[in-house]
Amino acid sequence: MEAFGWPLARTWEEGFAIIARRHQVEYRQPAVRGDELEVATWVSAVRRATALRHFVVTRPADGAMLAQVHTLWVWVDLKTGQPIHIPEHFMRDFSSNIVGGWPRSR
Repeated sequence: MEAFGWPLARTWEEGFAIIARRHQVEYRQPAVRGDELEVATWVSAVRRATALRHFVVTRPADGAMLAQVHTLWVWVDLKTGQPIHIPEHFMRDFSSNIVGGWPRSR
């Protein structure tokens, strides 16, 4: 998130947190000590208060996919603990990392 201008402290200052609701991890091959790993990540399925973040872990030496991860994130108001609409300015900052766009009108 920091690469997109959103360190954790900024979300707290703006009054929200992003909470993992569900992780789905599929391990395909093990990595061993000393392996160089590459992680690709992107966002999809953006809704009012949720989005999916996907991760693919590969080993560049042989191109093997080691794992796939899908995480459902929920945006939550820090005061009430209730889900909130994802702030527009947050999504604008992440727009280059979102596959399939994001709903601009709510």
